[in-house]
Amino acid sequence: MIFFTVFKNTLFQLVSRSITTSTNFIIILLIAKSLGSFGLGQYNKVFAFIGIFAIAVDFGLNATFLKRESEKELFSLIALRLILALFLYLAIQPVIFLLPYDTVSHTGFSHGEKWAIELVGTVFFIYAFVHSFHALFQKWERFDLAITPNIAYGVLAISLSFVAFFTKNLMLFFAATIFGLMLYAIFAGIAIKVRKPIAYTFRIEGHVMRKLFARSLPLGFMLLLNVLYVRADVLILSLFRPTEQVGIYTLAYKFFEFPLNLSFFMMNALYPLLLRIRKAGRVVFYSELKKTTGIIVGISIIIMVAAFVGVPLIGMIKSDFSASVEPFRILSTSYPIFFLSNVLLWVSVVEGKEKMLPFIYGVSLLMNVIVNILLVPVFGYIAAAWVTVGSETIVLLMLVYFLFPTIIKGRKYDA
Repeated sequence: MIFFTVFKNTLFQLVSRSITTSTNFIIILLIAKSLGSFGLGQYNKVFAFIGIFAIAVDFGLNATFLKRESEKELFSLIALRLILALFLYLAIQPVIFLLPYDTVSHTGFSHGEKWAIELVGTVFFIYAFVHSFHALFQKWERFDLAITPNIAYGVLAISLSFVAFFTKNLMLFFAATIFGLMLYAIFAGIAIKVRKPIAYTFRIEGHVMRKLFARSLPLGFMLLLNVLYVRADVLILSLFRPTEQVGIYTLAYKFFEFPLNLSFFMMNALYPLLLRIRKAGRVVFYSELKKTTGIIVGISIIIMVAAFVGVPLIGMIKSDFSASVEPFRILSTSYPIFFLSNVLLWVSVVEGKEKMLPFIYGVSLLMNVIVNILLVPVFGYIAAAWVTVGSETIVLLMLVYFLFPTIIKGRKYDA
């Protein structure tokens, strides 16, 4: 049963990525305690804006890279991502200039927040290395190699964040993340070189870069649309509601997002195995997938119950955030939906049906934005939470609809 292999690699990811996730979570708590809902709102507005563009550095390139045989294409992958990073950093400049701000209602993006976006935008270039190194960890099924880089990231980022906490310096909180990611990239590169000291030479091939980019277009657009619809609520809240409300919703979403990462860890471990098992035929593939999916959904239900039990802890951070309890409860109802849709998303990639993903996430994004614009100005973060649940439900239903014929065929006939 493939679940045990998935479990091993998921465990390594949990150890390594939980360090990163916990670090980010600690930073959020320090900001909340030090600067309150207004400061946390500013922090999340900046990262929500950057996050929309940062996904283009990823662009689904790792999934394409994993299907190729040569590991020596690593530097072509990095070079392609650096080009994307430069393009993105230049592209956001006019957008930053045009971002609105109302000094009375504190809606939109202030002058200080725009400067923070300029600073945080440098992570595009760091992500070019981080994402590319992670592709090799995934290809080798050696997620344990990410543990040391994540520890380095955590130690530096938290150390700088404590300095920011005591000085109440928001910009230093941003710098903590940036310098932490730089250290992660350095340690990850060392881990790869140590494992295969002779295998890599600095070689960049234009035709490889073109093929990687072209074959990643459907998945890349899907990821971009996915991030847009995930971040749309925060951006619309930023434009129509006070910054304090952005902070309240941010904390609720961060508590919700923390266990949700388990779904992504499991699928990162599962994807290379799915590629191999699919070669044995659809019957074997869907037989193993059915068992593993049942376990994944069961885990999501346990997480949902635990979230409802532990929700009062949010109000203990600071009185500003007692209002975060209600949106967190709403978001928590969607754990099984998110876990299952993530499984089906990667099944569609394995089956070569990724061309349908931009349509699915495009429809979801459109509905998400329209409903948020209609409801957020009136109902605030409560509407944003319900729209998140509804959007992911739409994604799941469309994935089931498009994959249903393939799944039925896979259960009856071999490929």
